[in-house]
Amino acid sequence: MTLLKALLLAALMLSPSLFSQDSSLSRCFYLATCGAGEGCGIRLMEAGGGAGLRSLQFLPLDFASYMAFSPDGKYLYVSLEHRKQGGLASFQIGEDGFLSRRSELLTPGLDFCHLVAAPGGKYVYAASYGSGKLVQFDLEEGVLKDWRVVLSHEPVREGDTPHLHCATLSPDGRNLCLVDLGLGVLESIPLEKDGSLRWEGLRRTRVAPPGSGPRHLVFSQKHPVAYLVNEIANTVMVWRYRQGDFELLQSIPVAPAEPSEVDSYAAAIRLSPGERWLLVSNRGRDSLAAIPVVDGGLLEASALVQHPVDKWPRDFAFLPGKEPMVAVACERAGTLQLFAWEEKTGLASQPLREITGWKRPLAILPLP
Repeated sequence: MTLLKALLLAALMLSPSLFSQDSSLSRCFYLATCGAGEGCGIRLMEAGGGAGLRSLQFLPLDFASYMAFSPDGKYLYVSLEHRKQGGLASFQIGEDGFLSRRSELLTPGLDFCHLVAAPGGKYVYAASYGSGKLVQFDLEEGVLKDWRVVLSHEPVREGDTPHLHCATLSPDGRNLCLVDLGLGVLESIPLEKDGSLRWEGLRRTRVAPPGSGPRHLVFSQKHPVAYLVNEIANTVMVWRYRQGDFELLQSIPVAPAEPSEVDSYAAAIRLSPGERWLLVSNRGRDSLAAIPVVDGGLLEASALVQHPVDKWPRDFAFLPGKEPMVAVACERAGTLQLFAWEEKTGLASQPLREITGWKRPLAILPLP
């Protein structure tokens, strides 16, 4: 791309017309701000329209963390990230995206990261980071009725500490996939038709080298692969996925090779709307690393692009629409940043809009 073209692209990205009253550019998402007290909870945010970026609704909720939708999109489930007493909360989603409280269930001694609602709407599975346990929550029309520990990870080597971080579904919805950052393992567990777990089919894959710190897993919808980000090693891995089995195909760095005065810890991982790019957020280096996706879902490491963002980007998400955008939650800066995204080139603009002064903006979930 020539300098002139780049300048023209930047000008278009920053043009006020991007936030016109065209309803096709208006899109909403939920933002969780973690902590306790004033300003902590769940916000319904709108990006686009004449206001640019604004909060439409705020519901106080102490220690709000990652979020997930029910299979039918009627309910929102929110994990509570507190070491002494975590839990889950559920909300009913109105036609306009506004939330109403449904239920809350506390779990003494268990704190939660990722969570996922199983097909059928009867169960939510939540990963407890501090304990290394998988917890099953029973549901009835979006109401949390009961909970139980269904899997407890134990150390396999001296010095290991279980830290179950990610729980997600395979693309076909037939397997629950887990990532343990402390043990360095990937697991898949088949699901019955009602969403319950079929334990005899559990499969475990070790992530090498030890100490890589596998954190989050995302599946391609175009290729039979999954992408795993390693928090400590600052790498992303491409795995061939077949009916619960993982086979490593590629591993590449997501932070520059040159020495740095700051440590970097990879965090969130997302595929762009057209799956032409894989993005990873780097905390410490404070950037989004964009890597082209090529044949078969592999990554073109030599073409990695770094986009600077505010301090400690814990999570980010693509907001679909006529003009795609990227929303970034910068936890330690207390900032929510909004960027325009160019799918063909992998270029992001300077921040179009940003809101500062929040406690620990942590997780972003676009409306279905």
